[in-house]
Amino acid sequence: MTRYAYLDPDDGSIAIDDIAPAGITSYAVADNTDPNRIYIKDDAVHAVPLRPDHPFVVFDVATEQWVDPRDPAQIAVDLHLARYATNTDKNLVFYRLSAAGAYPASELADDSTFFPATVEEYLNSLPPAEHDMVKAALKYEPKIWRLHPHLVGDAGITGFVPWLAVQKGITITEDQLDQIFEVPVPEPIYAGE
Repeated sequence: MTRYAYLDPDDGSIAIDDIAPAGITSYAVADNTDPNRIYIKDDAVHAVPLRPDHPFVVFDVATEQWVDPRDPAQIAVDLHLARYATNTDKNLVFYRLSAAGAYPASELADDSTFFPATVEEYLNSLPPAEHDMVKAALKYEPKIWRLHPHLVGDAGITGFVPWLAVQKGITITEDQLDQIFEVPVPEPIYAGE
């Protein structure tokens, strides 16, 4: 059975009916056509391409591509929220920090201490009360949060990553930290990409 697709004059969405509507340009489509999988452009019905695995994209009929409609400010907010909600296994973080150059892998093989020597050095640089609290938290918590202040620094706390840069001349970037923690925010997709 043939059905008819057209642009709904009220909201611009694709509508499909069994009878061609009077006074509206319509296009014959197969009986099982899903209105969410087609678009109308240049007096023809086209199939919407498969949606990329990206949580924020919408299909843009003008460019005939999937695009990310967020502006840079919203992208920054979404990235911060994803970082805030992400934690990773503590031992995996230590291994990945080593792979990123924070300290040599040989520090990971030393079972005589609980932390890599460079992490111990950082902890020993903290005021005594803070040292005991942070060391206990790191020792007994199985996961580390991406935005933990003693990792990235915050509100007067010199975190491990800023400390590395100052004390050791080793830079771990925000992008590297996102990879270490597998922060689940995809890069924006813009028309033409």
